[in-house]
Amino acid sequence: MQRRGYYLKLLRKAVVIIISIVMTACDPGISIRQIRPLGQTTVDTDAPDSPVVLDVKTTRQLIGETWYAPEVWVTNSGRSPITINNIELAIMGKTYSNAPPQPETSSLKVLPGSTQNLHVLFCLDDSVYKVFKQPAQLRVHYQSDGAQGIARAFVVDGSGQEGH
Repeated sequence: MQRRGYYLKLLRKAVVIIISIVMTACDPGISIRQIRPLGQTTVDTDAPDSPVVLDVKTTRQLIGETWYAPEVWVTNSGRSPITINNIELAIMGKTYSNAPPQPETSSLKVLPGSTQNLHVLFCLDDSVYKVFKQPAQLRVHYQSDGAQGIARAFVVDGSGQEGH
């Protein structure tokens, strides 16, 4: 009787280990990465005298998650400081507003020649798996020397065929 209990306990441990391995190996996730469409760079600005460059780090997310919070770096390679006024994500005919856990991104100043990390969080209407079937635009609205500008980065599900 004692031996039977030992084998049942051993069997339970084996089942737990096997399930853990299977769940890890079958990670139902996607990578969302920055892309550069043919003929374009990641810089697209309305104020060419104050270029702003965006670098969006690749994220790995579970397919059912309904939020997107990439690590975004903004570089001011212009001669004047910029003030970031707004950050948004445009995808599939919808625009999502930035809802960061720390609202310090609002009116963030970036000095010439410097790079800043932006805290962004987008609450999506559907899962990342469905939302990122098409490329999205991450837009950073800024002001420099009284002129308004928009820097854009394109992001897509990492299984897409676009070149990076």
